[in-house]
Amino acid sequence: MSHDITLTAAAVQAAQSRTALRRVLAARAKLLRDARFWGVQAMRLQVREAVAGEGKTAATDGVWFIYDPAWVAKRSNSELVFVWAHETAHCAALHPLRLGSRDPMRANIAADFAINPLLLESGFTMPPGALYSEEWRGKDGWQSMETIYSKLPKGQKAASGAGTWGEVLPYKPGNGAAGKDGKDSVNGPPLTARELEAGWRQAMAEAATVSRAAGKLSGTLESFSAAALAPHIDWRDVMSAWLQRTTEDYSYARLNRRFINAGLCVPALHSEDRLNVVWSLDTSGSVSDQRLSAMLAEGRAFLEMLPG
Repeated sequence: MSHDITLTAAAVQAAQSRTALRRVLAARAKLLRDARFWGVQAMRLQVREAVAGEGKTAATDGVWFIYDPAWVAKRSNSELVFVWAHETAHCAALHPLRLGSRDPMRANIAADFAINPLLLESGFTMPPGALYSEEWRGKDGWQSMETIYSKLPKGQKAASGAGTWGEVLPYKPGNGAAGKDGKDSVNGPPLTARELEAGWRQAMAEAATVSRAAGKLSGTLESFSAAALAPHIDWRDVMSAWLQRTTEDYSYARLNRRFINAGLCVPALHSEDRLNVVWSLDTSGSVSDQRLSAMLAEGRAFLEMLPG
């Protein structure tokens, strides 16, 4: 008798899993039809059920859309569409790569406050408990996750609605289909952070192009995509060029000897033996220990570029 009960429970769970997957995929398809900017990007995410320790709602790490079947069963179809847009927005903003070592709950609260206004302005209806506040609207638009995080109370560990409609997880290469197979997808080896970022930038560029062609790219999303796709210049290249110009310049203190016999006073290239540099570090609450260590390492590398 107990054996039959076990089989029945397993059959019920299997049926719940199949139904949840069908509804999750149907919600993404509807998002693609109704909100192409988010739907095109959502197609980049692979789908799987949550495993132990991955929460009881929905989540993303930039590679996977992760869901709990029991939670999905309690959500309406329109709510699942919102969850897809919500998790996709986290990825579009590169939140899985920006969480760092911040407090997970506080960082998720900040991330939700940063992206939900985009969804509201995209025509979505905020479901009960979704985090939104005009407090985070700045002069030039909505504030970033990092800025909001730095202004939230340090002791804040929870908020009404936090995690209710999904969460963002830090990207960890190798967190595959069950977190065990050493893959980030069913198709290949783990992605580097740079590869993941490049993939999402490409997805956003495609989404913006498709939406613009259909006449459905709002001014808010146009600005969001333009900022995200703006060319990024490596600060090391800029600093190296600046240092070269600063330490080497033409000076009349030393004339170019090749022109002296011709009676011409031409400045010669002169290198400074000493350069005064002021270096400051941001040690506010928005800077994690990992990022602070990285800043110190970059500072040491910069000092090695200095003359002498």
